[in-house]
Amino acid sequence: MHDRCGLVNRANPCRCAKKTRGFMQAGYVDPGSLLFARERLDQVGDVVRTKAEALTTLDAQYAEIFRRHPFYPTCDLVPALRRLLAGPSFKQATDSL
Repeated sequence: MHDRCGLVNRANPCRCAKKTRGFMQAGYVDPGSLLFARERLDQVGDVVRTKAEALTTLDAQYAEIFRRHPFYPTCDLVPALRRLLAGPSFKQATDSL
């Protein structure tokens, strides 16, 4: 956006007149300077801050739940795998190969 959009960087020409008009009517863009309206930036900043805090809290809660889970001993799968490979079903499935 910084290299293309005139709303983000004044040095760039605005290439989206139709969108800009709609943004002005909605109050997102200041028609006097064709930059994002300060009030809208503040409003977005407040929402982002709140959402980031909520996500950080949820992430910490998830980590705590995960850490409380017990470590279960692993089972030895080798004998079961050997039985499977030695069984008739496996031989039947691979005989035609």
